[in-house]
Amino acid sequence: MASEENREENEGMKRWKGITGKVMAVLLAAALTAQPTTSFAAVLTDEVETPEEQVIMDDPVEGEKDAEQIPENMQVQEEAAAYLKQNYIDNNKIIQNGGDSVVKSSDGFSYDVGLKTPSGSSITTLRLKKESSTSKYKSGWYLEESEYLKPQPPTYSGSRVILKRPSANEGKYSFHATLKLFDIATANADIDSGVAQPLAEQTFTISLAPEEKVYQVLFKAVDKETKEKINGAVIKVEKDWSTVTPQEDGSYSMKPSEVFTVSAEANGYVTYKNTAFQASKDGEQVLELERVKNNLYTYRFDVKNSKGAAIENATISVTEGFYDTVQPEADGSYKLSQGKTYRYRISAPKYEDEIGEINPSEDRVLEVVLKSSAVIEPEDTTKVEDAKKAFDNELGALRLKFKNAKNINEVVLEHLAADGVDTNGLTVSVNTTEDENYISKDGVIHYVKDETFGGYVYSKNIPCTFKFKSGEAEAVSNRRTVTIGWDLDFFYEQMQKECDALTADKLLGENASVEEIKKDLTLPQSMGTSAKKVWSAITWESSNQDIIRIQKPQIDSIINPAIGKVKEPAQDTKVTLTATFKANDSVMNSYVETPDDIKTITKTFDVTVKGNGEQKPTEETLLALLDKYYTVDQLKDAISGEVIDPAHVTGDIQLIRYTKIKDEKGQLVFKNKEIEVVSSNEKLLTVNGYRANVDVFSSENPEVKLLVKFTRDGVSVTKEIPLKVKVVTDAELDAELEKMRVAKSHYFEGINRGVNQDKNTIVENLNAFQEMRFDEGKNPVWIYTAKDYVGDGIIPDDFFEDPWEMEGAGYNHFKSSKNNVIQHDNLLVRRQENSTQVTISSVLSSAKYGKYAKAHPDNKKLQKLYKQPVEVTVTVKGTVVAKENLKKEITDARDFLKSIKEGSNPGEYPKGTIANLNQAIEDAQAVLDRLESTETEIENAVQTLKSVVETIKDTQNAKKAFVTMNGNPVSGEMGMQFAGDVYSDAALKAGFKKDAKYEKEVTVIDALVVMHQKMFGEDFNKNPQDYLMMGPTGWISKVFGIDTINIGFYVNDTMPKDENGLGTMANTSILKDNDVLTVFVYGSAYQQDVYLKFDQMEYAAEEGKQFEVIVTGFVTSDAMFGDVEFKPQSDCKVILLPQDTSLQSISATTDEHGKAILEVPRKGVYTMTVESCSSEFFVAPYAKVNVTENAALIELEKAKNAAKDELTSYKHLEDYKEEQQKELTAAIQKGKELIDQAKTVEEVNQAVKDAKAEMDAIKTKEEIEQENKKGDFNGDGKVSYADCVILSDKLLNGEEVLTVLGDMNGDGKVSYADCVILSDELLGR
Repeated sequence: MASEENREENEGMKRWKGITGKVMAVLLAAALTAQPTTSFAAVLTDEVETPEEQVIMDDPVEGEKDAEQIPENMQVQEEAAAYLKQNYIDNNKIIQNGGDSVVKSSDGFSYDVGLKTPSGSSITTLRLKKESSTSKYKSGWYLEESEYLKPQPPTYSGSRVILKRPSANEGKYSFHATLKLFDIATANADIDSGVAQPLAEQTFTISLAPEEKVYQVLFKAVDKETKEKINGAVIKVEKDWSTVTPQEDGSYSMKPSEVFTVSAEANGYVTYKNTAFQASKDGEQVLELERVKNNLYTYRFDVKNSKGAAIENATISVTEGFYDTVQPEADGSYKLSQGKTYRYRISAPKYEDEIGEINPSEDRVLEVVLKSSAVIEPEDTTKVEDAKKAFDNELGALRLKFKNAKNINEVVLEHLAADGVDTNGLTVSVNTTEDENYISKDGVIHYVKDETFGGYVYSKNIPCTFKFKSGEAEAVSNRRTVTIGWDLDFFYEQMQKECDALTADKLLGENASVEEIKKDLTLPQSMGTSAKKVWSAITWESSNQDIIRIQKPQIDSIINPAIGKVKEPAQDTKVTLTATFKANDSVMNSYVETPDDIKTITKTFDVTVKGNGEQKPTEETLLALLDKYYTVDQLKDAISGEVIDPAHVTGDIQLIRYTKIKDEKGQLVFKNKEIEVVSSNEKLLTVNGYRANVDVFSSENPEVKLLVKFTRDGVSVTKEIPLKVKVVTDAELDAELEKMRVAKSHYFEGINRGVNQDKNTIVENLNAFQEMRFDEGKNPVWIYTAKDYVGDGIIPDDFFEDPWEMEGAGYNHFKSSKNNVIQHDNLLVRRQENSTQVTISSVLSSAKYGKYAKAHPDNKKLQKLYKQPVEVTVTVKGTVVAKENLKKEITDARDFLKSIKEGSNPGEYPKGTIANLNQAIEDAQAVLDRLESTETEIENAVQTLKSVVETIKDTQNAKKAFVTMNGNPVSGEMGMQFAGDVYSDAALKAGFKKDAKYEKEVTVIDALVVMHQKMFGEDFNKNPQDYLMMGPTGWISKVFGIDTINIGFYVNDTMPKDENGLGTMANTSILKDNDVLTVFVYGSAYQQDVYLKFDQMEYAAEEGKQFEVIVTGFVTSDAMFGDVEFKPQSDCKVILLPQDTSLQSISATTDEHGKAILEVPRKGVYTMTVESCSSEFFVAPYAKVNVTENAALIELEKAKNAAKDELTSYKHLEDYKEEQQKELTAAIQKGKELIDQAKTVEEVNQAVKDAKAEMDAIKTKEEIEQENKKGDFNGDGKVSYADCVILSDKLLNGEEVLTVLGDMNGDGKVSYADCVILSDELLGR
C-alpha cells in the first residue's frame, strides 16, 4: 500500500497533469485562432521564492534566434504554466500574511487560514501573492462570492478584507480562488470584466477557521471539606490585569484560548487564586476554599530612619481591622492570628507616620523605615523638580543599549546630566516597574533572551516611573516607556549555532561533492524560511570571481539563497567560499540595537571546480586584440561627437561601446563584461558607464590615463591610454558669462518666441526653451526641441534636486506666479476675464560648466554660471472690456472694505487702512467716470487698485486659532498634548516660508512651530532646523528632531484635503478655532498604522462608578484614497494615567464592539490613552477624564463608620460570661463584615438590625443566673415539693409570682400549667 506521503504526491501530480492538459488545450486553441494573450502586474514580497535565473546580456548578439521551433503562442502559454507551477504551487505561499497560522497543503493547492497570527494578532485580511511591476505577466485573482469576504475586482492591488468568520457551530468555511496569468499588455478592465484570455490559470481552495466557541461560566465558591456554598464569598475574574465584568446572571463569557485569573475570598478562608484558568465547557465552575487555621504568629517591628539607624522612641499601634487594638506582649512583640487583617501605625517625633497592613503567615521581624519630617531645603526641592521637568519633557521611550546600560537608575542619571541638570547629590531609583522580569526594582536591566522567537516583535516596552531625591526632597516622574532589546551576548550565541549548522552539503545544489563542482551552487542567505525567525543574515565571497561569481537572487531576501554562478575553467581550480554571518536586522529594534553592535562570524568552504582541459589565452593575444580594436581614435567628445585630441581634452568623453565591435568576418570581438575602464586619477576623470566625466576646472596634474582592463578565461591585461586635460581659461569663462548675461537680459524673448507683441500684451502661449546658444555673430539662438539641443549653451536648470519636492511643487524649469493663468513649465496661457500680471522665473546654468560649480565653490566666475535666478513679469490680457474689468475691481474692493476692522487684535488692520482703501477706490472710480480715459489708463487703474488691495491684505494682523495639538513621535506610544493659541505668523517668525495665499491663515506648520516650542523651549527657538524642517512645497522632512518623511497629520481625526480631494500640505492646511491637530511618525513601512480615537475628548466620572469608553479606528493608508469609516477596535488596552502620581493607573480591554468598562476608585484628573492593540503600530489617542467625589459613596462610608460604632457600643462585654463574650464578639465581627459588604445605606441599616437581633439573643450573666433560680420559691437553693406547694398556695391566694421563677413552660406568664409541669419534673415524668 502506498504511504500517505506518496498518495499526496500522486494526487498532486494528477492535479498538475490536469492543469497541464487544460493549458495545452488552451494553447492549441490559441494557436489555431491566432488570438493574442494578455496579463497583469502586481507586487512581490520578500517571501516569494526566486524563479530560475535568466541571464540578460547588456548587448545581446544581433540575429540570435530560439533554438526550438515552437509556435509562439504555445510556447508563451507553456512558459506561463510552468512559471505558475514554480512560483505559486511548488514554491511560496499564495497568502502572504498570517505567518505560520496560514498552512499550505503538501500538494500546494489548499490553504487553511487560522484566526490569529503566531503573535496573537487577528487575521482580518488575505494578502494574495501578485506579480511585480517588473514581471512579464499580469495576475488576476477570481474569488467566489461570499458573505465572509469583501468583493474586489481581480486586479485589486490591496489585501482582501475578511468581513467576518463562520460561527463555531458552522465550522470552517472553504471557497475557491482562481489565479490567472495574463500577458503584460492586457488592460486591467479586460481582466476585471473577464473578457481577457489567460495564459495559465489554477484554482486553489482556501479555508477560513471559524470563530472560537464562547462558553458561559458561572463560578461558585464552596467549602473544600463540606462542599457547601460559601455565602458572601467575593469572586473576581481578571484578564490581562483588567477586571472582567460578569453578565447580569453572574456568569462570564469566555473563549477557550483566553487565559483568566480567577480569585475568591471569604471571611475565615484562605484566598483562592488560579492564574491560568481556561474555559472548556458551559455551566458551573466550583472553586474550593480552605478554612483558615487559627495559627498565631509572632511579629516584631524594627523601626529605623532612612540612614538605617534604629529609632528608639517610636510609638507602635496595631489594630485588628480599624478599631480593635491589639496589646503587645511583655517583650514588645505581637501575637497575630492567621486569616485576619491587621493595620499598624508607627509614629516618632520629627518623623512622618508610617501606616501599613499585615496578613500573618509566619513569624517575622518587620523592618519599617520612617521618613524624616525635617524641613526640606529649597535648593533640594529645585533640584528634584528640575530633574523631573527635564526627564518628563524628553520625548518618546527611554531606549537602552546593551553595551553600556546595565542599571536603569544610572541611565536616567546620565540622561539628566546630558540635559544640563545638576546631578550633584541627586539619586534616582525605580519607583514602579510593570515587569520586574526585565527591569527590577533595584534598577537592574534584564535584556531579552528568547530562543523560540515568540511573537513578532522581540524588544520589550516596560512602563516605569522614577523617584528623584536630593536631601529630604523627592519628586516622581511621569510614566515613561523603557525599551529593552536583545541580550547581545545571547544573540551572538544563537548566531554561532546557526554557523555550526551550515555544512558543505547545503551549498552543493545539483553537484555531487565539493571536489567536483560543475553546476551552480546554492548559497543560503539565512538558516531558515522566515526572515523574522533567523538570527543571522549570511553574505558570501568568492576567492575567484572569474570561476565562481556570487549572484544575488532575483528577489533579494535573506530567505532566498544566493547563487554561486560557476564558469567552467580550463583546468581544475580550487575556490574558497567565505560565508559571513551578520546579525539579522529584521529581528532587531533599530532604536536600541543594530547588526553592527554584534561581531560577525565567518566560515569558509573549499570547493574544486572541474576544468574542461582547454588552453587559456595568452596575455599577448589579449593585448593584441586591445591594440587593434580598442584605440584612442574611437574616443569622442560627449557633446560634439567629434574624435578627441588626447593631448587637449576639453570635456567629457564618450567611451567605446566595446560589445558592438566586430572583426573582419563580422564576428563580435569582445563579450559583455570582459572590459572594465577606470581612471588613474578619480579627482580629474571618473568613468560612469560609457561616459568619462572630465573636471576641466581641476587643479590636479592634467595628465591622466584611461586604464582598459581586458579579462578572458581568468587571464587579464591592461592597456593604458594617456590623456591630457585642457583646463578652462578665464577668457573661456568670460565668453560663457557673456552668454549668461545675454540669456538673462533676453529671457522674455526666449519664452516669447516672437508670438506676442510685448510682455505687456500676452494673448498667445509662451514657449519653454531648452537652450540658448550664440550664432557666429554672437546673437542669441533659442533652442526649443531635443533634436536641436547641443549642450554648449545656457539652459534652464532644475529648481529642485529632490524629485519629491519637484512633484509637490508642480514645476521644475519654469515657475509661474499664477499657475491658473500661465501654467508651470509648459507656459500655456489661459486668459482670464481681467488682465493679470504673472511673473515667470527660472534658474539658468551653463550646460558645459555649470555642473562643476559645486565641486569648485571658490571659483567665483564659475558660480555665476550655475543656477542664476531670472524672471520677467508679463501681463496676460483679459478677455473682457477694460471698463468692465475696472468696474469689477472697484466692486470687489468695496466688498473687501466692508470686512476691514481697524485695531491691534488678531485679524484686524492698522489705523488709516480704511481711509487709504477709500482713496484708492475713489481714484479708480474717477478714471472709470472720465469719458476721455484711454484703455491703457483704465488698465493701469485696475493694476493700481489691485496693488493697493494686496498691500493692505499684507498689513493684516496675524490671525489666531485655539488648537489642541497631539504629538506622537513614536508609533504605539502616547506622546504629548498641548492646547493653546496659534498665530498665523508663528511659522514665518521661525523662518518657515508659507505661500502668499496662506500667509494670513493659521496652518499646520504654524501649529507645528508652537508644538515644538512647547516641547523643546528655547533650544528650538535658537535652532528650529535642528527639530523641524519643511521644504518649499510644505513637505515635512524632519519633525520632533527626527529625520524622516514618514509622517502624517490629521485635523479633527481626518486627513485634510483640498476642493479636489487631494491631501493638503503643512503650509496649506488651514486650522480654525477648537480644531484638534494630531501629528505622528509612522511605525510601519507602508504607512499602515492604525489611527485610533475615543468617542469623546473629555469624560466626567464619579469615583467608584463604572463608565464606558468606545475605541474606533482605521488603517491610515486607506485614508489616502478617500474617506474612511471608523470601526470598533477590539483588544485595545485602555489605560488611565493619573496626574497625581500617588494614585494608581487603571486599565481595561475593549471588546469586539470597541467598548471598555472602567471604574476609578479615587477622584482626580486622568489622561486616557491606548497602551496596546491588535496592531503593532498605531497612533495612540488622547482623552481627559475628570473623576469627582461620589456623594453617595461618601454618605455610605459615613453610614458604615457610624454603624460599626453603634455595634461596638451596643452591648458591654462585662455583662456577659466568658462563653457568651465570645459569642457576642463573633456577632459584632460578623455584623461589621456585613456592613463592609453593604452597597447602600439601607443594606447598612439592615446589617445593623440583624446584628443587634443576634446580639439580643445572647444571654447576660444576670439572665443566666435568674434562669438557674427557676422553681426555687423558698430560696433554699434547691427545687423540691415544698416549692411546688408554695407555688400552688400563691396561685390559690391570687398572689403575684415572678415570671422568672415560675414560668416553667415559657409562655410568658405563671399559671396552674406551670405548677403541673413543676410537679411532673419532681415526679420524674
